Amino acid sequence: MRLLPSLVTSVAGTTILKLGYCGTKFLSWTYCISPELAVSSINAGQVKRLEGAEYSENGTLLDFQIELVQREHNADKADGLMIISDFARDGFNAVLGCGYSSVTVDAATYGRASETVMIGYSATSPALSNKQLYSYFLRLCTPDSAQAAVFTDVLEANDWHQFAFLSTSDAYAQGLADYVAQLETERTALQLKGTFQSMEFAADFTDKEVRRQKWGPAVSKLVKTRAKIWLICVAAELTEKFYEFLAEEYAFLFGPEYVRVTCETFAMAQALVQSVVQSNQISTLGDFNVEPKSDSPVFDAFVDRYKASSLDEFGDFCKCSPDEVAAGKCMNPGQSFLTNGEGVSGAYMDSIFDAVFSFAQASLNIMKRDAGLAVGDIKGKVLLDEILGLEFLGATGAVSFDEYQDNYGGYCVNQADEDFNQICVWRWMGSLQPVSELKFKPFDGAKTASGAPSDEPQCSPGSMRVMVDGALQCIECRAGTFSSSSNSPACTPCAAGSVAPMDGAEECTPCAVGSFGFNSTHCQRCDPGTFASSVGRLVCEPCPAGSISSGGASSCSLCEAGSYTAAKGFSECLPCSAGFFQGSEGATSCDFCPAGTFSDTPGQPGCTACGLANGGTGGMIGVAHGQFCVCDPGFYFRCRDGESNSRCILNSGANVTCEPCPSAKTGSVVLRGLDCAGGYESRAGMSGSIEDLSSLQHAQPVNLPGFMSLVESPYESWGCRNERQCFGGVPGVCGPAGRDGNVQGCTTCVDGMFGIGDDCSDCSGSREWLMIALPICFFFSIPAMYYFCNSPVTANVGSMLATTMAFGMIVMILQVFGVF
Repeated sequence: MRLLPSLVTSVAGTTILKLGYCGTKFLSWTYCISPELAVSSINAGQVKRLEGAEYSENGTLLDFQIELVQREHNADKADGLMIISDFARDGFNAVLGCGYSSVTVDAATYGRASETVMIGYSATSPALSNKQLYSYFLRLCTPDSAQAAVFTDVLEANDWHQFAFLSTSDAYAQGLADYVAQLETERTALQLKGTFQSMEFAADFTDKEVRRQKWGPAVSKLVKTRAKIWLICVAAELTEKFYEFLAEEYAFLFGPEYVRVTCETFAMAQALVQSVVQSNQISTLGDFNVEPKSDSPVFDAFVDRYKASSLDEFGDFCKCSPDEVAAGKCMNPGQSFLTNGEGVSGAYMDSIFDAVFSFAQASLNIMKRDAGLAVGDIKGKVLLDEILGLEFLGATGAVSFDEYQDNYGGYCVNQADEDFNQICVWRWMGSLQPVSELKFKPFDGAKTASGAPSDEPQCSPGSMRVMVDGALQCIECRAGTFSSSSNSPACTPCAAGSVAPMDGAEECTPCAVGSFGFNSTHCQRCDPGTFASSVGRLVCEPCPAGSISSGGASSCSLCEAGSYTAAKGFSECLPCSAGFFQGSEGATSCDFCPAGTFSDTPGQPGCTACGLANGGTGGMIGVAHGQFCVCDPGFYFRCRDGESNSRCILNSGANVTCEPCPSAKTGSVVLRGLDCAGGYESRAGMSGSIEDLSSLQHAQPVNLPGFMSLVESPYESWGCRNERQCFGGVPGVCGPAGRDGNVQGCTTCVDGMFGIGDDCSDCSGSREWLMIALPICFFFSIPAMYYFCNSPVTANVGSMLATTMAFGMIVMILQVFGVF
């Protein structure tokens, strides 16, 4: 989108009414110039003066000035919505536009929600007559329901009955096609028989192959109807590309036996169409074009003003760049394709002028009636009602709005001459009225037999009969196309999945099994991992999971046992990994080897049993190494040799034998003192990963609480006095610190310690206590001995006996303190 600065310089004390313009320069430069020219003409009192307006001596409008802001859109519907929302947000009084029906539909929807008055000048879709949906939209251009009536009146005037209607899928062209179909049903007396085909609408159809794929089927279907009258309505953006397509692929349609009646968009893109016609050396002599056309002195005056103007008068928005001038896309108004006010209407110049004039006249009426109304309030429902009540002679003729807020103007049915000029031969104002004689008599498709006269060339199957340099010739069908009948007007593209590899084909050959046809000229082998089980396939299907195929396959093969494919489209089966197996064909996954078995080689249909008595895989599934075969719980592998555990490592290669868990000895009583968990365990400091077998070893028996075993005889367990003396666990471990693990049953303390109950104490600490305790004991023993010797009890006892008893008491005291 491009923004034009204000066209009119605001004058102090002058009321400025703001009019937004939503348009495009694609179809003609007049789309840009006309609104600016209309505003400047009305502001300056030229062409037509406002009723009740005040003008200065030099003809300038005194009451107010119109300020125009242009914004350009393309074919994207979102453009119109954005432009209208911007204008409404910025407080514009009304909006002129938009250019395309497809863009205007969304814009008018927003206009209703925001109460923004929109005055249409070229959006002709009949859908916009629905005032429940588009209540703030009105238009000065005639809706296509009238253009559909012109089409049917042309058919009636020439006694044409059978016709083909070709259109694009945009809102404008499709709406016109729908109304023609409706009139065909309603006007039964005409005995019309139409065939309708719609083509995809997209602005970018530069690739020829894309055109063939998107447009070719619709054109070919209409060719097969043998209709000689073609009604063509293609979106204006596509006219150049569409004519190129017809000239390259269906040149015979431009022969003298065909009549083409085109809608107004062809006239709007006339310069582009003419360029294609001249470069491809095709003839549109005698073609008809239905075009809105005014017959009004106001329009003639506006055309004169247009021709006399120069691009220098207008803002930067309408000026041509050097590249645009060189490409012939931009020219001064006096050099445009208007000829004495006749022919093409100049891209809705008349309706553009009347739209601006309606806005100005309605605004003036409101200002005269309510002088105190703020300029910003001259919009919405107030402005809409005033415009709908207007009646005046404008550039489109007599202007007034019906109940659908539409204004009906006139049409011209033009016929092209040798120089591609459009000459109005019929004028339509509710009915066709002849204006000038037909310069070229068109072919009467309704009365001429479909067969070719005997003096015309007879073309055999495999060729088509087309007009070349003004004469019918037989042209061989190119590769990828065929014709099965004589004198065929066109060659038909091969259906998907069939091909014609050589020129001159009478029929297409379906692709064989194991191949597919994508480009209609040759079949291609199916890629590995795919297949085609029947002839005439457009694509090959991927092989289902669990199966594979090589190139050019008509079917897929199941994966053998020990392999699988998890998804579609594989060309090779994947082997089951070590630790897995698959015993069936056509598998989509592999299973874990069950506990007690292993598979150390990929691609195995089954797993190998451990073969170890009282042993297995320790409950593990998916074991990928035979070394993982270990003892079951309650059994153990006698692998320790003194302090060496080298044979205990899983991958040591030792011959594993599982023995029952050994018993313990407590005197003459045999008890179960060892616990054999079976399986494997990680070595200290190792990761314990399955991939690193050197980090794993066979699980060894451990002592239960209350039992112990010696390091040199780890499988011989001895009972202890109680569980506190022996905590259990690995060999050589007792209970409390200080108990000697090299002594059976942990019955003694290690050197330097002495036992107190089940515990052991450090002897060095006892000597310190003795040095303190002896003096204390000696000090208290003297009074005790004196008392003992002189007490009445011991008075009669002998001195030896008394001395002995006293010494015994001292020894007892020392024992209490733990000296001995």
